[in-house]
Amino acid sequence: MEISSQILPPEMLEIFQDADFESMGGVFIERLDYLENDALLKLRIKTGSELPNQVWQATVKDIISEKISRSWVYDNGANNIEIYNDHYLLWEFTDQHTELYVNGAAENISEYIGARFYEMHIANFGDWLPLETYVNGGGLFAAVQMLQGLFARGPKKVLSQYEKWLNQLGKLAYTFESDGLAAHNTRKDSSDLQLMILDDSFFIGKRLIFTRIDD
Repeated sequence: MEISSQILPPEMLEIFQDADFESMGGVFIERLDYLENDALLKLRIKTGSELPNQVWQATVKDIISEKISRSWVYDNGANNIEIYNDHYLLWEFTDQHTELYVNGAAENISEYIGARFYEMHIANFGDWLPLETYVNGGGLFAAVQMLQGLFARGPKKVLSQYEKWLNQLGKLAYTFESDGLAAHNTRKDSSDLQLMILDDSFFIGKRLIFTRIDD
C-alpha cells in the first residue's frame, strides 16, 4: 500500500501536487552517505515553478536493500517520491517463503508457456523483480520444460501468482514448504518495513525520515 501522503512532509507534497512540477520539475539525488546502518540521501527538489527549490535529507533507518540508478544524472530527475509499506519488493523480507513445484507434462508447448509466463511476470512485477530472482537456477525456459521438480523458491505472495499462471497455462504446479524453509520462516523478522522509490532507484529500511536542510 502506498503511504506517501502519510510520510512525506506537507511542503514536499505541495510541490509534487503543483502542475508545473510534473512538466518542469524533478527530484535529484545529489549525495548518498552511510552512517552505521543508515543511508543518508541529499535530495534536491527543483520545483519548475515560482515555488523555491528545496533541499532535503532523507534518512533510511536500518537499510536492508537498495538499488541505485544513475539515470537521474542524465534526465530531469525523478518525477515523484513513492513510499510503500506493502509492495512486492518488500515481500522478500516480510512474507513467508515457500517452494513451487511442477509435476507432469504440460498441455501447451514449453515455448508458449515460457513466453506467456514472462509476459505475465512483466505485467505484474515490471523490471523491478528479475525473473531469475526466484525461478530455479536453470532459467525460465529450462524450468517450464521440466516434467517434475522445483520451479521456484521465494515469498508466498509471489509464488502464489506463479502457481496460478502455470496452472492457467496447462502446467500442473503446487507449493510446498520444506523443513529448511520452515526453519527460515521461524527466524524471519516480520517487522514493518518501508520502501522509497525514486524513479529507477529504491531503498528499503525500517523507517524513513525527511529533514529540510539549508542549501
